[in-house]
Amino acid sequence: MVPAVLGAAIVVLSGVRSTFNWQENYIRFSAAREAVEALRRLYRIGAAPYDDVATRDEVLASQVTEIEQQEMAGWLKIVANPRQRNTQES
Repeated sequence: MVPAVLGAAIVVLSGVRSTFNWQENYIRFSAAREAVEALRRLYRIGAAPYDDVATRDEVLASQVTEIEQQEMAGWLKIVANPRQRNTQES
């Protein structure tokens, strides 16, 4: 009885994991977070392209916005093509 329940639980959890793509979502989120963190580090030390005090805020905002737009485009592509996502998982 116990092995059957454990086996069923594993099957259900595997199905839920593949349905919601938690690992892939976490990887995407982590990549975007690390990209923004890298920009923040350069900004804090005043490295290029943040070495000009007059434009550094604008440059940072522009680059963070670009990362956000890339991330949103990726999510929209996934949502628009759920079949493609399922095909990539196989």
